[in-house]
Amino acid sequence: MILAYLILIPLLFVSLWVFFKSSPKTKIYNLVACLLAIVFSGGYSLKLRTVMINTIDFAWWPVLASIFSLFISISTLLVAGIIQNFILFKNPRNKKF
Repeated sequence: MILAYLILIPLLFVSLWVFFKSSPKTKIYNLVACLLAIVFSGGYSLKLRTVMINTIDFAWWPVLASIFSLFISISTLLVAGIIQNFILFKNPRNKKF
């Protein structure tokens, strides 16, 4: 568990930095992407709690929810960054493909 936090927390900060650094100045898109990451993370945490409420491992749901929330947030920012930089706001100077 500690190893997961040691990997995912710095990865979250790096993904946030790259997402905001490489994005065009579209504040509404950045806000929506961050809100989606929060909503997806919160939704999965609630789902995990309802699934684990009657099990022996009920005490572990906050730990698992926080690890999966970090993973979901990183994944959401990654997908939003790919959509933003390669589909919606293409930069004609970066034609490498």
